Amino acid sequence: MLLELLALVFVVCFCVIVNIGGDQWSFVFMKLLDAPTWLMIAVSALPALLICRMWKDFIRAVKLQKKSYTCSLNEMKKAQYAVEFLRKSLLWGGVIITLLGLMNIFFNLSGDCDWWALGPCLSVAEFPLIYVAMLEFLLLPLEVVVKRRISEFMEEE
Repeated sequence: MLLELLALVFVVCFCVIVNIGGDQWSFVFMKLLDAPTWLMIAVSALPALLICRMWKDFIRAVKLQKKSYTCSLNEMKKAQYAVEFLRKSLLWGGVIITLLGLMNIFFNLSGDCDWWALGPCLSVAEFPLIYVAMLEFLLLPLEVVVKRRISEFMEEE
């Protein structure tokens, strides 16, 4: 998990360094951090965890990263389901948000529109998929660790 987080930080830092031209730090961060998109992704995934009462199970999955943390097989399986549910919620939330952005772009097109602005608008509409891919990159090792802990628990018995 730590290696994936470091790789993600490295990629973000690389993008910041490549895009810097002079004293444009605020412009770079505005380009890389799209707060409304992050908010829409959070609104699409986190309430689903709360409604399904899986928030505690997801926290348990994070705690299972430590070898010293122990719980029952049933609790570990619930943690696995919570991580899988969050991954699927994030994926479909990102797809829906991207499709809504694309629909907004194409509905606002008219016959006399600026076709040169279409490219940047489409690239911004793809931000949710990029952000969801980064979150999936962090959640996949979490799911693997939980599955491994379940198999280790079953081998012990």
